[in-house]
Amino acid sequence: MDIDGLGEKIVDQLVEKGIVKDPADLYKLKLDEVAGLERMAEKSAQNLLDEIEASKKKPLARLIYALGIQFVGERTGQILAEHFSSMDELATAKQEQLEEVPEVGPKVAASIVDFFSEPANRQLIKKLEKAGVRPTAEKPKIKSNNLAEKRLFLPVDWRIAREKRLEKS
Repeated sequence: MDIDGLGEKIVDQLVEKGIVKDPADLYKLKLDEVAGLERMAEKSAQNLLDEIEASKKKPLARLIYALGIQFVGERTGQILAEHFSSMDELATAKQEQLEEVPEVGPKVAASIVDFFSEPANRQLIKKLEKAGVRPTAEKPKIKSNNLAEKRLFLPVDWRIAREKRLEKS
């Protein structure tokens, strides 16, 4: 989810102490649990909790990528987020629907379907929703082909234009 201050060493400590078993558990962390970690003062712990809270409203593309679905990188996550308006819509999409998405082929589509067919993954999504993770959907930017909105600059060699004009006189 791209949470500032949540590095590998902190995650390792949280998992080793049994505080966090899956990503959804991050959203249940308490200040004293985080402050009790190695090299973590109360101020740093509060900053981390603030970042975790802010991550609940990150773009849908970030969540799709963060789930670690095989063959789904940042770019594919972005494309999927532009095509599907919610995690539920993506999770219930059939392979044929996924293959209609630009840059998503049969291999990627099958991987997404397999991911969401796993009960543990569906449960994780439910836990994230229950924890208040509400990713924001992204609307694709519409590009206009309207020339009225564009400025055209044509290179002109004024000396040649002047010579042609003088020849006509």
